[in-house]
Amino acid sequence: MILHDIKRVPPNALIGAYLTSPDGQEFKCVNYYIDIQNNNFVLEIQLSKDPTRSQGYCLSDMNDWSISLQGGFIS
Repeated sequence: MILHDIKRVPPNALIGAYLTSPDGQEFKCVNYYIDIQNNNFVLEIQLSKDPTRSQGYCLSDMNDWSISLQGGFIS
């Protein structure tokens, strides 16, 4: 995950964040959860163009993605 000049964020700061995949698709984070069985932090994201569908992505698999935090987060 590409965050410029930010090393840590509280998990709730991710809700509402906009994410961009390496191929340029934009998504919105609508929830997150811990997959305890597989030891993963998962972001539930929805495609910006289709807010009726969401999908979970492991944060550890999103190294080349960028994120834009919303809601006045201060690092």
